[in-house]
Amino acid sequence: MEPIENKSLAVLISRLQRNFKRYCEKRLKEEGLNISVYYYLKYIEANDGCTLNDLTRHMHVDKAHTTRIVRQLETLAWTERGSNQRDMRESALHITALGKKTAARLEQIFFDWDAHLADLFSEAEADALREALSRAYALVDEEVGGAPLRTWNGALPLKDPK
Repeated sequence: MEPIENKSLAVLISRLQRNFKRYCEKRLKEEGLNISVYYYLKYIEANDGCTLNDLTRHMHVDKAHTTRIVRQLETLAWTERGSNQRDMRESALHITALGKKTAARLEQIFFDWDAHLADLFSEAEADALREALSRAYALVDEEVGGAPLRTWNGALPLKDPK
């Protein structure tokens, strides 16, 4: 009987995700960042004026974690807080011009990783893999009640727009 590690989609996807994380850590090591800040920046950019609570719900993390990340983003001048017109007890989050540049630079890491993976497959195979994984994500995410990527203006681009 073949070990589960060689058959399980969950194990294979998890291994690939860990490899991507290590790739990102290597690329971002000098800056002391991790790729998760990209997701925060993109959500704030797509949902200008969102609150810490909005961000916490979307990211499925606790509020203390969100607060730490947002403080880091503010310290780096990538985001800023403003008045929330809906509820004066909360601040509204906004991405800065520098934050938009940083998000684009971080997004390039995804494109570079995708290009590396695409070299391992034919274009048809890569497209089929993207389609299958996107469909699986959408179906499973709906089952577990997650926040679909489309809530922040769609999933990551499937191909580098260059």
